[in-house]
Amino acid sequence: MSVHCNAWHTNGPNGIETYVLGLSGNKKNLAVAKAENKVILLEDNYEEKYKGFDPNSPESFIGLTLLQEEYLDQSIQVASIVQKKLIGELKGKNRGVKQNRFVVLYQTYMPSILIEGGFLTSPIDIKYMSSKTGQIKISNAIYKGILKYKEQLMLNSVADTKVLENNIGKNSKTVSDKGEVKKIVEDDLIYKVQIASGPRKLETKSYNFKGLKNIKRVKVGRSYKYYLGNTNNLEQIKGLQKLAKSKGYSSAFIVTFKNGVKIASE
Repeated sequence: MSVHCNAWHTNGPNGIETYVLGLSGNKKNLAVAKAENKVILLEDNYEEKYKGFDPNSPESFIGLTLLQEEYLDQSIQVASIVQKKLIGELKGKNRGVKQNRFVVLYQTYMPSILIEGGFLTSPIDIKYMSSKTGQIKISNAIYKGILKYKEQLMLNSVADTKVLENNIGKNSKTVSDKGEVKKIVEDDLIYKVQIASGPRKLETKSYNFKGLKNIKRVKVGRSYKYYLGNTNNLEQIKGLQKLAKSKGYSSAFIVTFKNGVKIASE
């Protein structure tokens, strides 16, 4: 998570926006990315940390591809939650969740977001961001958003929760949430392994997914999610997750659906 302050060449724009890594390449977005990426010049040994990336060089942007596309879905999820918390807590202008080629997002191998808490060029935003009250409220809203994402991640990763190994009745298992134990009826639960997510529409052939078969593609907004498996057998889906990871999908995770609806989605 990288927290920034926005700016513009006039004092008109204001509000809050959150970014995930994207490949939008129009001139406006590239100008924003170039300006934002210059922040790395303030870090010690940035040449070594960012492997020679030069924010002043157009050629450097060519290398900003979605090598870690499987993290995009999680990034969008946490960005949406944090953005919603920021707007709800601060009552500021909602500029939405966006995608751009920011090196601080590209150089991570995990879900990652960049938050623009307001505009330094806006009299409205700068007054609020400069105040102690404003800074505390912004920090608290981000903190609450991260906790919300963590709670959802725990629910969607039920296969990694040891308490699931303990049956409570014939048709139920449990999931941990803040130290409590919640009973979930399994009859309508379906498990899938999400192996990738991104803007590219791929044919669900095994050669596109390192030999994995029976891949399903689902369109969500402008992106596509790719799932392996479709079963109510927890042990079977855990085996498919292990298989996906052995093929190189290191971030493959189990998603739980109830009556066709993803559990705990925002």
